[in-house]
Amino acid sequence: MSLTVPLKIFRYKPGRPAHYQSYRVQLAETANVLDGIEAAWAQHDRSLTFRHACHHASCGSCAVRINGLEKLPCITPVAESLAGAANGELLIE
Repeated sequence: MSLTVPLKIFRYKPGRPAHYQSYRVQLAETANVLDGIEAAWAQHDRSLTFRHACHHASCGSCAVRINGLEKLPCITPVAESLAGAANGELLIE
């Protein structure tokens, strides 16, 4: 079974104003937030950059705020985060 997940991601590039950009991605019910970020990158916007090194002994490099709480998106389930979202959207900063 899959979920349609609305993501709102904080974007910043030097020389341009910071802003939020929204994406809708299809994910498995068992997906984690990092899967959602990667899906937004792969399906919608190749200019989206983010750090993660889960398989390179660099745990913590992917840390972000998800709905205002500091978490590791590689181990945070999307379903859990959506349940705690105020407006049904995952806010990633």
